[in-house]
Amino acid sequence: VVENHTTFDTLCRWNEQCRRYAAVAFGAGAAFIATCESLRLHLAATGCTGQVSYFGDLDPKGLWIPARASRDCGIEVSPDETLYTLLLAKGRKHRALPREPFSFEPGLLDWLPASLRDETRRHFNNGQRLPQELVTLPDLL
Repeated sequence: VVENHTTFDTLCRWNEQCRRYAAVAFGAGAAFIATCESLRLHLAATGCTGQVSYFGDLDPKGLWIPARASRDCGIEVSPDETLYTLLLAKGRKHRALPREPFSFEPGLLDWLPASLRDETRRHFNNGQRLPQELVTLPDLL
């Protein structure tokens, strides 16, 4: 599941070539929370692994959406570690001026793999969000 339409298009085009995912779904930001319940039937289908991977902006709201969807729908929504790792790598190349730290629940970072939490925390503490659009088709190929 991808948070916004630009990255959805990018991942659909990439997935047509590499076939990493059975499907790429458009989460439509926070609307995903209300619609994830409909995934339950599809995840139970024969041949489906039942796994839902998520990729969104690396900011407090971008983590809150899948964490909340997972909690509210009872469906495990996991971060796509490969895509978030790539997003953080791209973020290292984009120098941004420090801003006011983001306000966020410290437990929110627990949704991410442990290997990504410290760097993400540094971005949040510097008020720096990483939009998922930083990951482009050439980055994936």
